[in-house]
Amino acid sequence: MIIEKRTKEKATILLFRGDLIYDGLNELEKLFSVLSDSVNFVILDLGNTQYISAKALGIIAFYARIFQEKRGGLKLANMSENIKRIFDITGLLKVVEIFESQEAALANIGPQVGKLEKMLLYSKKNLA
Repeated sequence: MIIEKRTKEKATILLFRGDLIYDGLNELEKLFSVLSDSVNFVILDLGNTQYISAKALGIIAFYARIFQEKRGGLKLANMSENIKRIFDITGLLKVVEIFESQEAALANIGPQVGKLEKMLLYSKKNLA
């Protein structure tokens, strides 16, 4: 398996070439570890992936929670129906979002405004 890393707008895109079964799982985990310290949004493009192991699902679930805690997210793009079904059966669709393309996933990454910022913006709007 080969993992291509690209940065586009506010996200890092990981494009997988091959199956997430044995080869590359350690590399994937190390890459996620590094990215979790430096970026908020990661998009996994699984368009060239047919099979995924339980260990890969565990790694994705673990880091999806970490990115959510950082007020970011882990999004999936270009998944086959078989892999979508696996994510549905395991309940991971509650943790990650799925999009038809990288562009759709990128478009879903909007400005992340917290509760305090929203109150400040609202109060400034009403004062004007």
